Amino acid sequence: MKKTFIAFFIFSFPLLSLENGRAYDFMQKNGQNVLAAELLEENETTYTVRLAYLKKPILIEKTNLATPPTLSAKQPPRKFSFPKMYPHFSLHLSLGMAYPTFGPIAYIFKNGFDFRAGADWLPFEKTFFGVRALSFYTSYSLYLNSPRRIELISGFLGPKFFLYRWETLDATLSFSSLAGLSNTRLKGYTFEENYFSFTALGIVQMEKRFGSTSLALQLYINYLFDTSLPFVTTGLSVAVYYPLVNAPSF
Repeated sequence: MKKTFIAFFIFSFPLLSLENGRAYDFMQKNGQNVLAAELLEENETTYTVRLAYLKKPILIEKTNLATPPTLSAKQPPRKFSFPKMYPHFSLHLSLGMAYPTFGPIAYIFKNGFDFRAGADWLPFEKTFFGVRALSFYTSYSLYLNSPRRIELISGFLGPKFFLYRWETLDATLSFSSLAGLSNTRLKGYTFEENYFSFTALGIVQMEKRFGSTSLALQLYINYLFDTSLPFVTTGLSVAVYYPLVNAPSF
């Protein structure tokens, strides 16, 4: 009985579906083995395969197999196909407090406030090379030590990477890396300056979905590229996301 069961399992196994485009070794009862053959098509009784050195495909009867097909060590190169893109967008607002700050004037402006608004474009149904969305932010930052102040009006653009998902919580962890331009306004006791400089923003956030909206807790760092007066801020913010056009969850 045991031998009968094993024999039935071995010879019924080839009937299981294989993956098209992968290379397999087919061992036949007549000894004409077909090795490293790319599977083109499979039906209930046959495999249609292609060998790299032959122009025409080969038809292999499943009943002629001595053992189940096995995956070959050498595989054909994967064909790259760009995924379909969708017009899915999600609007977001966030409010945060910056602390601590770093740089030559950090002792003057030890903390501040940040307000950000923007949108995420989710072009794919799933992540693509780890990227889940393309994020755009506009922000207003204020660092005040009256009458002295720093005001930053900035714009950022960059990818949002998926890191981890908690299925039971319907929550995700992500990281955004953005670059942009800031209009920097400085006011001291006796002077005022207004100039543009490059800036970078990094955000690590945990996002939890509640129905159609999401809430996120964000840890961020902002670097202002000023050769004479670099200014780095870190902080914590809370954000709300609202999807448009039935955008999928993150």
